[in-house]
Amino acid sequence: MRNLKRVFAVIITVAMLASLMVPALASVSYLEEAKKLQTIGLFAGTEADLKLDEDVTRIQGLTFAIRAAGKEDEALAMTDEEVEELLAKFNDADDIPFWNGNGPKYVAYAIKNGITVGDGQGNFLPLAKISGRAFLVFLLKSGMGYADVTTQTAPDVAVEAGVLTSGQAVKYALAEDGIIRDDAAAILYGAAMNGVNADGVKFIEALIDAGFVSAEKAAEAGFITIAPEVLEAKVEAKNLKEVVLTFNKDVEDIDGIDKKESYKFKNLAVDSVAVDGNVVTLTVGTKEKGADNQASYKLTISKDILKDNNEFDVYFFDASMPEVVGITVTGPKSFELKFSEPIKDDGNLTLKSGTSTLSIDTSSLNDGKGSDTFNVKMYSTFTDGRTYTL
Repeated sequence: MRNLKRVFAVIITVAMLASLMVPALASVSYLEEAKKLQTIGLFAGTEADLKLDEDVTRIQGLTFAIRAAGKEDEALAMTDEEVEELLAKFNDADDIPFWNGNGPKYVAYAIKNGITVGDGQGNFLPLAKISGRAFLVFLLKSGMGYADVTTQTAPDVAVEAGVLTSGQAVKYALAEDGIIRDDAAAILYGAAMNGVNADGVKFIEALIDAGFVSAEKAAEAGFITIAPEVLEAKVEAKNLKEVVLTFNKDVEDIDGIDKKESYKFKNLAVDSVAVDGNVVTLTVGTKEKGADNQASYKLTISKDILKDNNEFDVYFFDASMPEVVGITVTGPKSFELKFSEPIKDDGNLTLKSGTSTLSIDTSSLNDGKGSDTFNVKMYSTFTDGRTYTL
């Protein structure tokens, strides 16, 4: 690991510009980066809450670092008794902002996990401005696993870990009078974009793996790239009239997905297409029949839908007789008859009540293409309160 003096040597004019660097920290340069950090939850609130030109206190810096490490839930889960015991050794424990009981928990968590020991004289100094070096220590220790980092080595470690450029390391090493929230955004953004933890895992990937950051949100903010999911399908004949295509993602928005022309069977017609989420159901066959039982047909799906692996051998096998699975009265002279699978319309329906037989309009039974649902119309009218046998 390079010594910090070598980092300083990269910028030859640093001694001449040192007097100008601290005032430069007051400018705001990382608004867009801060908004991206809000997208993935490393900065809380909305844009109005960023306040990038304001100073960062030690308690605020510690909170930023713990939140960025995905350890906030752990910190806030500490008991009041444990917090009180850990803070008892500090003379200024009463100066820690209460923040609905959360402020002391952040500090206690940091003490418990070796992130800070205070100023070495029994004080934490929660309201003092935090230096660039101290903020780096909080981040590198709490979120990135660099357990041995100190205020002296933090800028150098941050460069090696990909969090800072050499120029940034010099800038924050000189920021002994404190950093502003804009600087915190720059450091956290560098960690999220390029930082690598002590165990070799990228900082942002560790946060995603831990469930603290959504991969989709990280991709939206530009921290990672999610490769487009290759569309795939499993194809199965449900019976001799229906073929079910199950895709690995929702396909309702794909152009042509609901068009018969997108599906070609050899020696078998596609009569209709129904799309529901990631499932496409094809009704196949002719007016007279569906596929031959125990026969295979080749299905080709349009390359506009599946660019590769778009041909399937579909085996049709049906050993079950259709069953009535539902009867629903839909009006005074109509009812819906639901079968377990599509059937032809060459059967007969008889509807009786006692010794009386109701007259059915047989022309209403089907459209001639085979269906599992029949909207049956009658010439007679149902009588309220009577039982009918179909």
